[in-house]
Parts: sequence; C-alpha cells; structure tokens
Amino acid sequence: MLSQSSSYDCIVVGAGISGLAAAYAMLQRGANVLLIEARAEAGGSIRSERTTEGYVVENGPNTVVSKDPALLEHFAELGIADVRLRAERAGAKRYVVKDGKPVLLPNSPPTLLATPLLPLASKLRILAEPLLPRATTPDESVATFFARRLGSELMEQFIDPFVAGIYAGDRTACRYNPRSRRCGKPNSAAAALYSE
Repeated sequence: MLSQSSSYDCIVVGAGISGLAAAYAMLQRGANVLLIEARAEAGGSIRSERTTEGYVVENGPNTVVSKDPALLEHFAELGIADVRLRAERAGAKRYVVKDGKPVLLPNSPPTLLATPLLPLASKLRILAEPLLPRATTPDESVATFFARRLGSELMEQFIDPFVAGIYAGDRTACRYNPRSRRCGKPNSAAAALYSE
C-alpha cells in the first residue's frame, strides 16, 4: 500500500519487458520510479521454467540476437552478461507439430515451397507474391502485411509463432516497417522471412 507521502517522478504499470525497460531507462535518468506488477514475478510473458528432467523451457520470446554492441553493454550493466545461455546449433532447426508429428519448419524459400505444412494454393500464392501491389496504407500490422502478401495460412503457420517466439508480441499490434524495402533488404516478403 502506498502512503500519502509517497512521491514518484514516474509510475510504471506492468513489469513485462516493456515496463522493465521503461523503469530502467527512467532510473538511468535519475527519476524516482515506482514499478507495479500484478503477478508475484516480473517478466510478463517472458519466463524460464526448469522441468523435473532438468530441461529449461522458455515461455515468451526465447531468442535474442546479441550482435548489437549497445545490447551487450546493457547485459553488462545489468550483470547478466555471463549468465546468458547460448543456443545449441541443433536449436537452429525448428519444428511444429502437425497431425501429432513433428515437422521441420522451412529454413529457406525453396524449403518453404516444399514443406508439407502448406497446401498447394499457399505455395502458388508465395510464387505470385513479388507481383502483388504495395500496400495502400502507410501503417500496417505484421499480420496484415504477411496475410496480404503471402496468404493467411502462411501467416498463421509461420509468422504468428515467430512473432510470439521472438517478440512475445501480438501479430496484430506489431507493425511492419515498409522502409526496409528501401534499405537494401529483400524485395519479397518470402525472401525477407529468411534474411538477416
């Protein structure tokens, strides 16, 4: 319970990754911050659990591309640079379950066209994608962009798990940045799935 005399420069509601980042940024600027979280632990949808067999199960985003020097500096500032778990090479292969069996996710445009996860109509849609017109609206969600360019089936099978796994995000709330086309990125949504 907050006392009447409590004084804060900033109150952050929610200790998910965004709330934690906002509170940390405000603290770095010398603000007196109150962080409020409804649950007993911080992290929002990001949680790690250890199974009885000793495996670590990641809930929420499970990958951080840590090539950015600024991100590595933040890890050091927070004292977590030495506790990161590095992914095993075998982890680069991703599977989804279809009809009760694990199926390897495609890892390139050719394997996307060969996957049993998509029907023929979706594969033909992928081939036609470079011929489709650009969006008529400047603000488009990730879900809308990929459904429009590659079809709703591909968006649900691949993009939805990707957005949830990397960003812990809602595909309808995450925005697609069309400027990436003008910055030397692939000119095809299918090719963009597999670009660095």
